[in-house]
Amino acid sequence: MNTRVWLVISLIIAILVAVFAFRNYQEVSVDLFFFEPTGPLALVILVTFAIGVGVGLLSTVPGKLRKRRELKNLRKQMSKKGSPSSGSSDSSTKPGGKTSS
Repeated sequence: MNTRVWLVISLIIAILVAVFAFRNYQEVSVDLFFFEPTGPLALVILVTFAIGVGVGLLSTVPGKLRKRRELKNLRKQMSKKGSPSSGSSDSSTKPGGKTSS
C-alpha cells in the first residue's frame, strides 16, 4: 500500500484510541493477589490487551521453532543428497517445460 494510506490509517487509529481514553477515564482498581493498583479504565483495558497480545505471540514460539528446526533438517538432507533436478538434465526438454520434436 501507499505510504500516505498507511499514514491516514495510523492517524485514524490514533484518534480512535485517544477518544477511547478520554471517554473511559474513570478510576478503577484491579485486585491482584498481593496488591491493588488503581488507574484509568482505558489504561487497564489497554494494558490487559497488550498482555493478551504478548501471551498470544509467545504461544506461537514453539511451533515456529519446530518448523525452523524441521526446515534446517530438510535443507541438510537436501545438501547431503544433492538436488535431484540438478544431476539429470534431459536434452529433449526445453526451458519452460516444452519438449522438442
